[in-house]
Amino acid sequence: MASVGLLPSDSSCPSMLPGSKFLTFVLPAPDGCNLVCSFCLIRQRREIGSHILQASDYVHFIRQEAAAFPIYGLAIQGYEPLLPATLPYTQVVLATGRALNIPTGLVTNGALLRGATSLLKSAPPDTLAVSLDAAEPQSHDTLRGVTGAWEATVDGIACAVTEAPPRMEITVNSVLIPSRRALLDGMPALLARLGIRRWIVTPLQKVGANHPGGPVGNRQRLYRDLLLLQDAADREGIRLEVDDELGCLNFELACKWCPALRRLHVRTIPRGVELVRLTPDGRCSTGRDILRRMPPAPQAEARRRARATAAPS
Repeated sequence: MASVGLLPSDSSCPSMLPGSKFLTFVLPAPDGCNLVCSFCLIRQRREIGSHILQASDYVHFIRQEAAAFPIYGLAIQGYEPLLPATLPYTQVVLATGRALNIPTGLVTNGALLRGATSLLKSAPPDTLAVSLDAAEPQSHDTLRGVTGAWEATVDGIACAVTEAPPRMEITVNSVLIPSRRALLDGMPALLARLGIRRWIVTPLQKVGANHPGGPVGNRQRLYRDLLLLQDAADREGIRLEVDDELGCLNFELACKWCPALRRLHVRTIPRGVELVRLTPDGRCSTGRDILRRMPPAPQAEARRRARATAAPS
């Protein structure tokens, strides 16, 4: 999901207070995404359906939450924030976060990044995470369902590195698919050539139908794969961070039988911080329920929830 890699790293941040919230958003995409990713969390969860919330509703929601709770950060995660129809929402959410001094992040597939340099200059997120799932084009394009996606994303990263303001950190996020670690072996060398020094690796997550899901595949093999990727990252001077926002991988327990795992930089949502996810129809999920499929909401109920969620305090 890549959101933890977008969190502020300063543990002395005032928003670390108990009761803090980390706000994540799925924004409207009336025409769907520009890519067709086989592992799309948003499709698995059925998060894009009725388009109820307006840009102003997201502003009200953020301001309402910020008035009631310390906000640890906010991140835009989907569908694709740089789609033409979605971009106005992206700009408003980022501008609101910046106005409230909330650390902001944005996750993008990167294919439209070259054309979004005006956003990066006018309302830059504190952290930009670009998704890239293989070191060579064919494998990435197969996973993302569109030929040319890899080339467009790599070009977008190169453009962002050149055009982005100095205060914005650019990272690359990769999904680690079980038994397909080899797709990522060459990533550290590629990132070094692109001028990226921080790499977020997210083990593939499944969404449960009736209960929260979790990591896909054999845990022991996953841990071995992460250590091999850590070795590759170390050789290129790349900082690898494992995104385990909900603590599903049980790394503390795993380290007891494999102390070598302590070499890994694993990030989870800090204790006392609640993860919140808002979808375009006004429905919210919190904590591990983000790994649960959302039931379809009747139109009338969706509108009621949207109004209640977005009503200004």
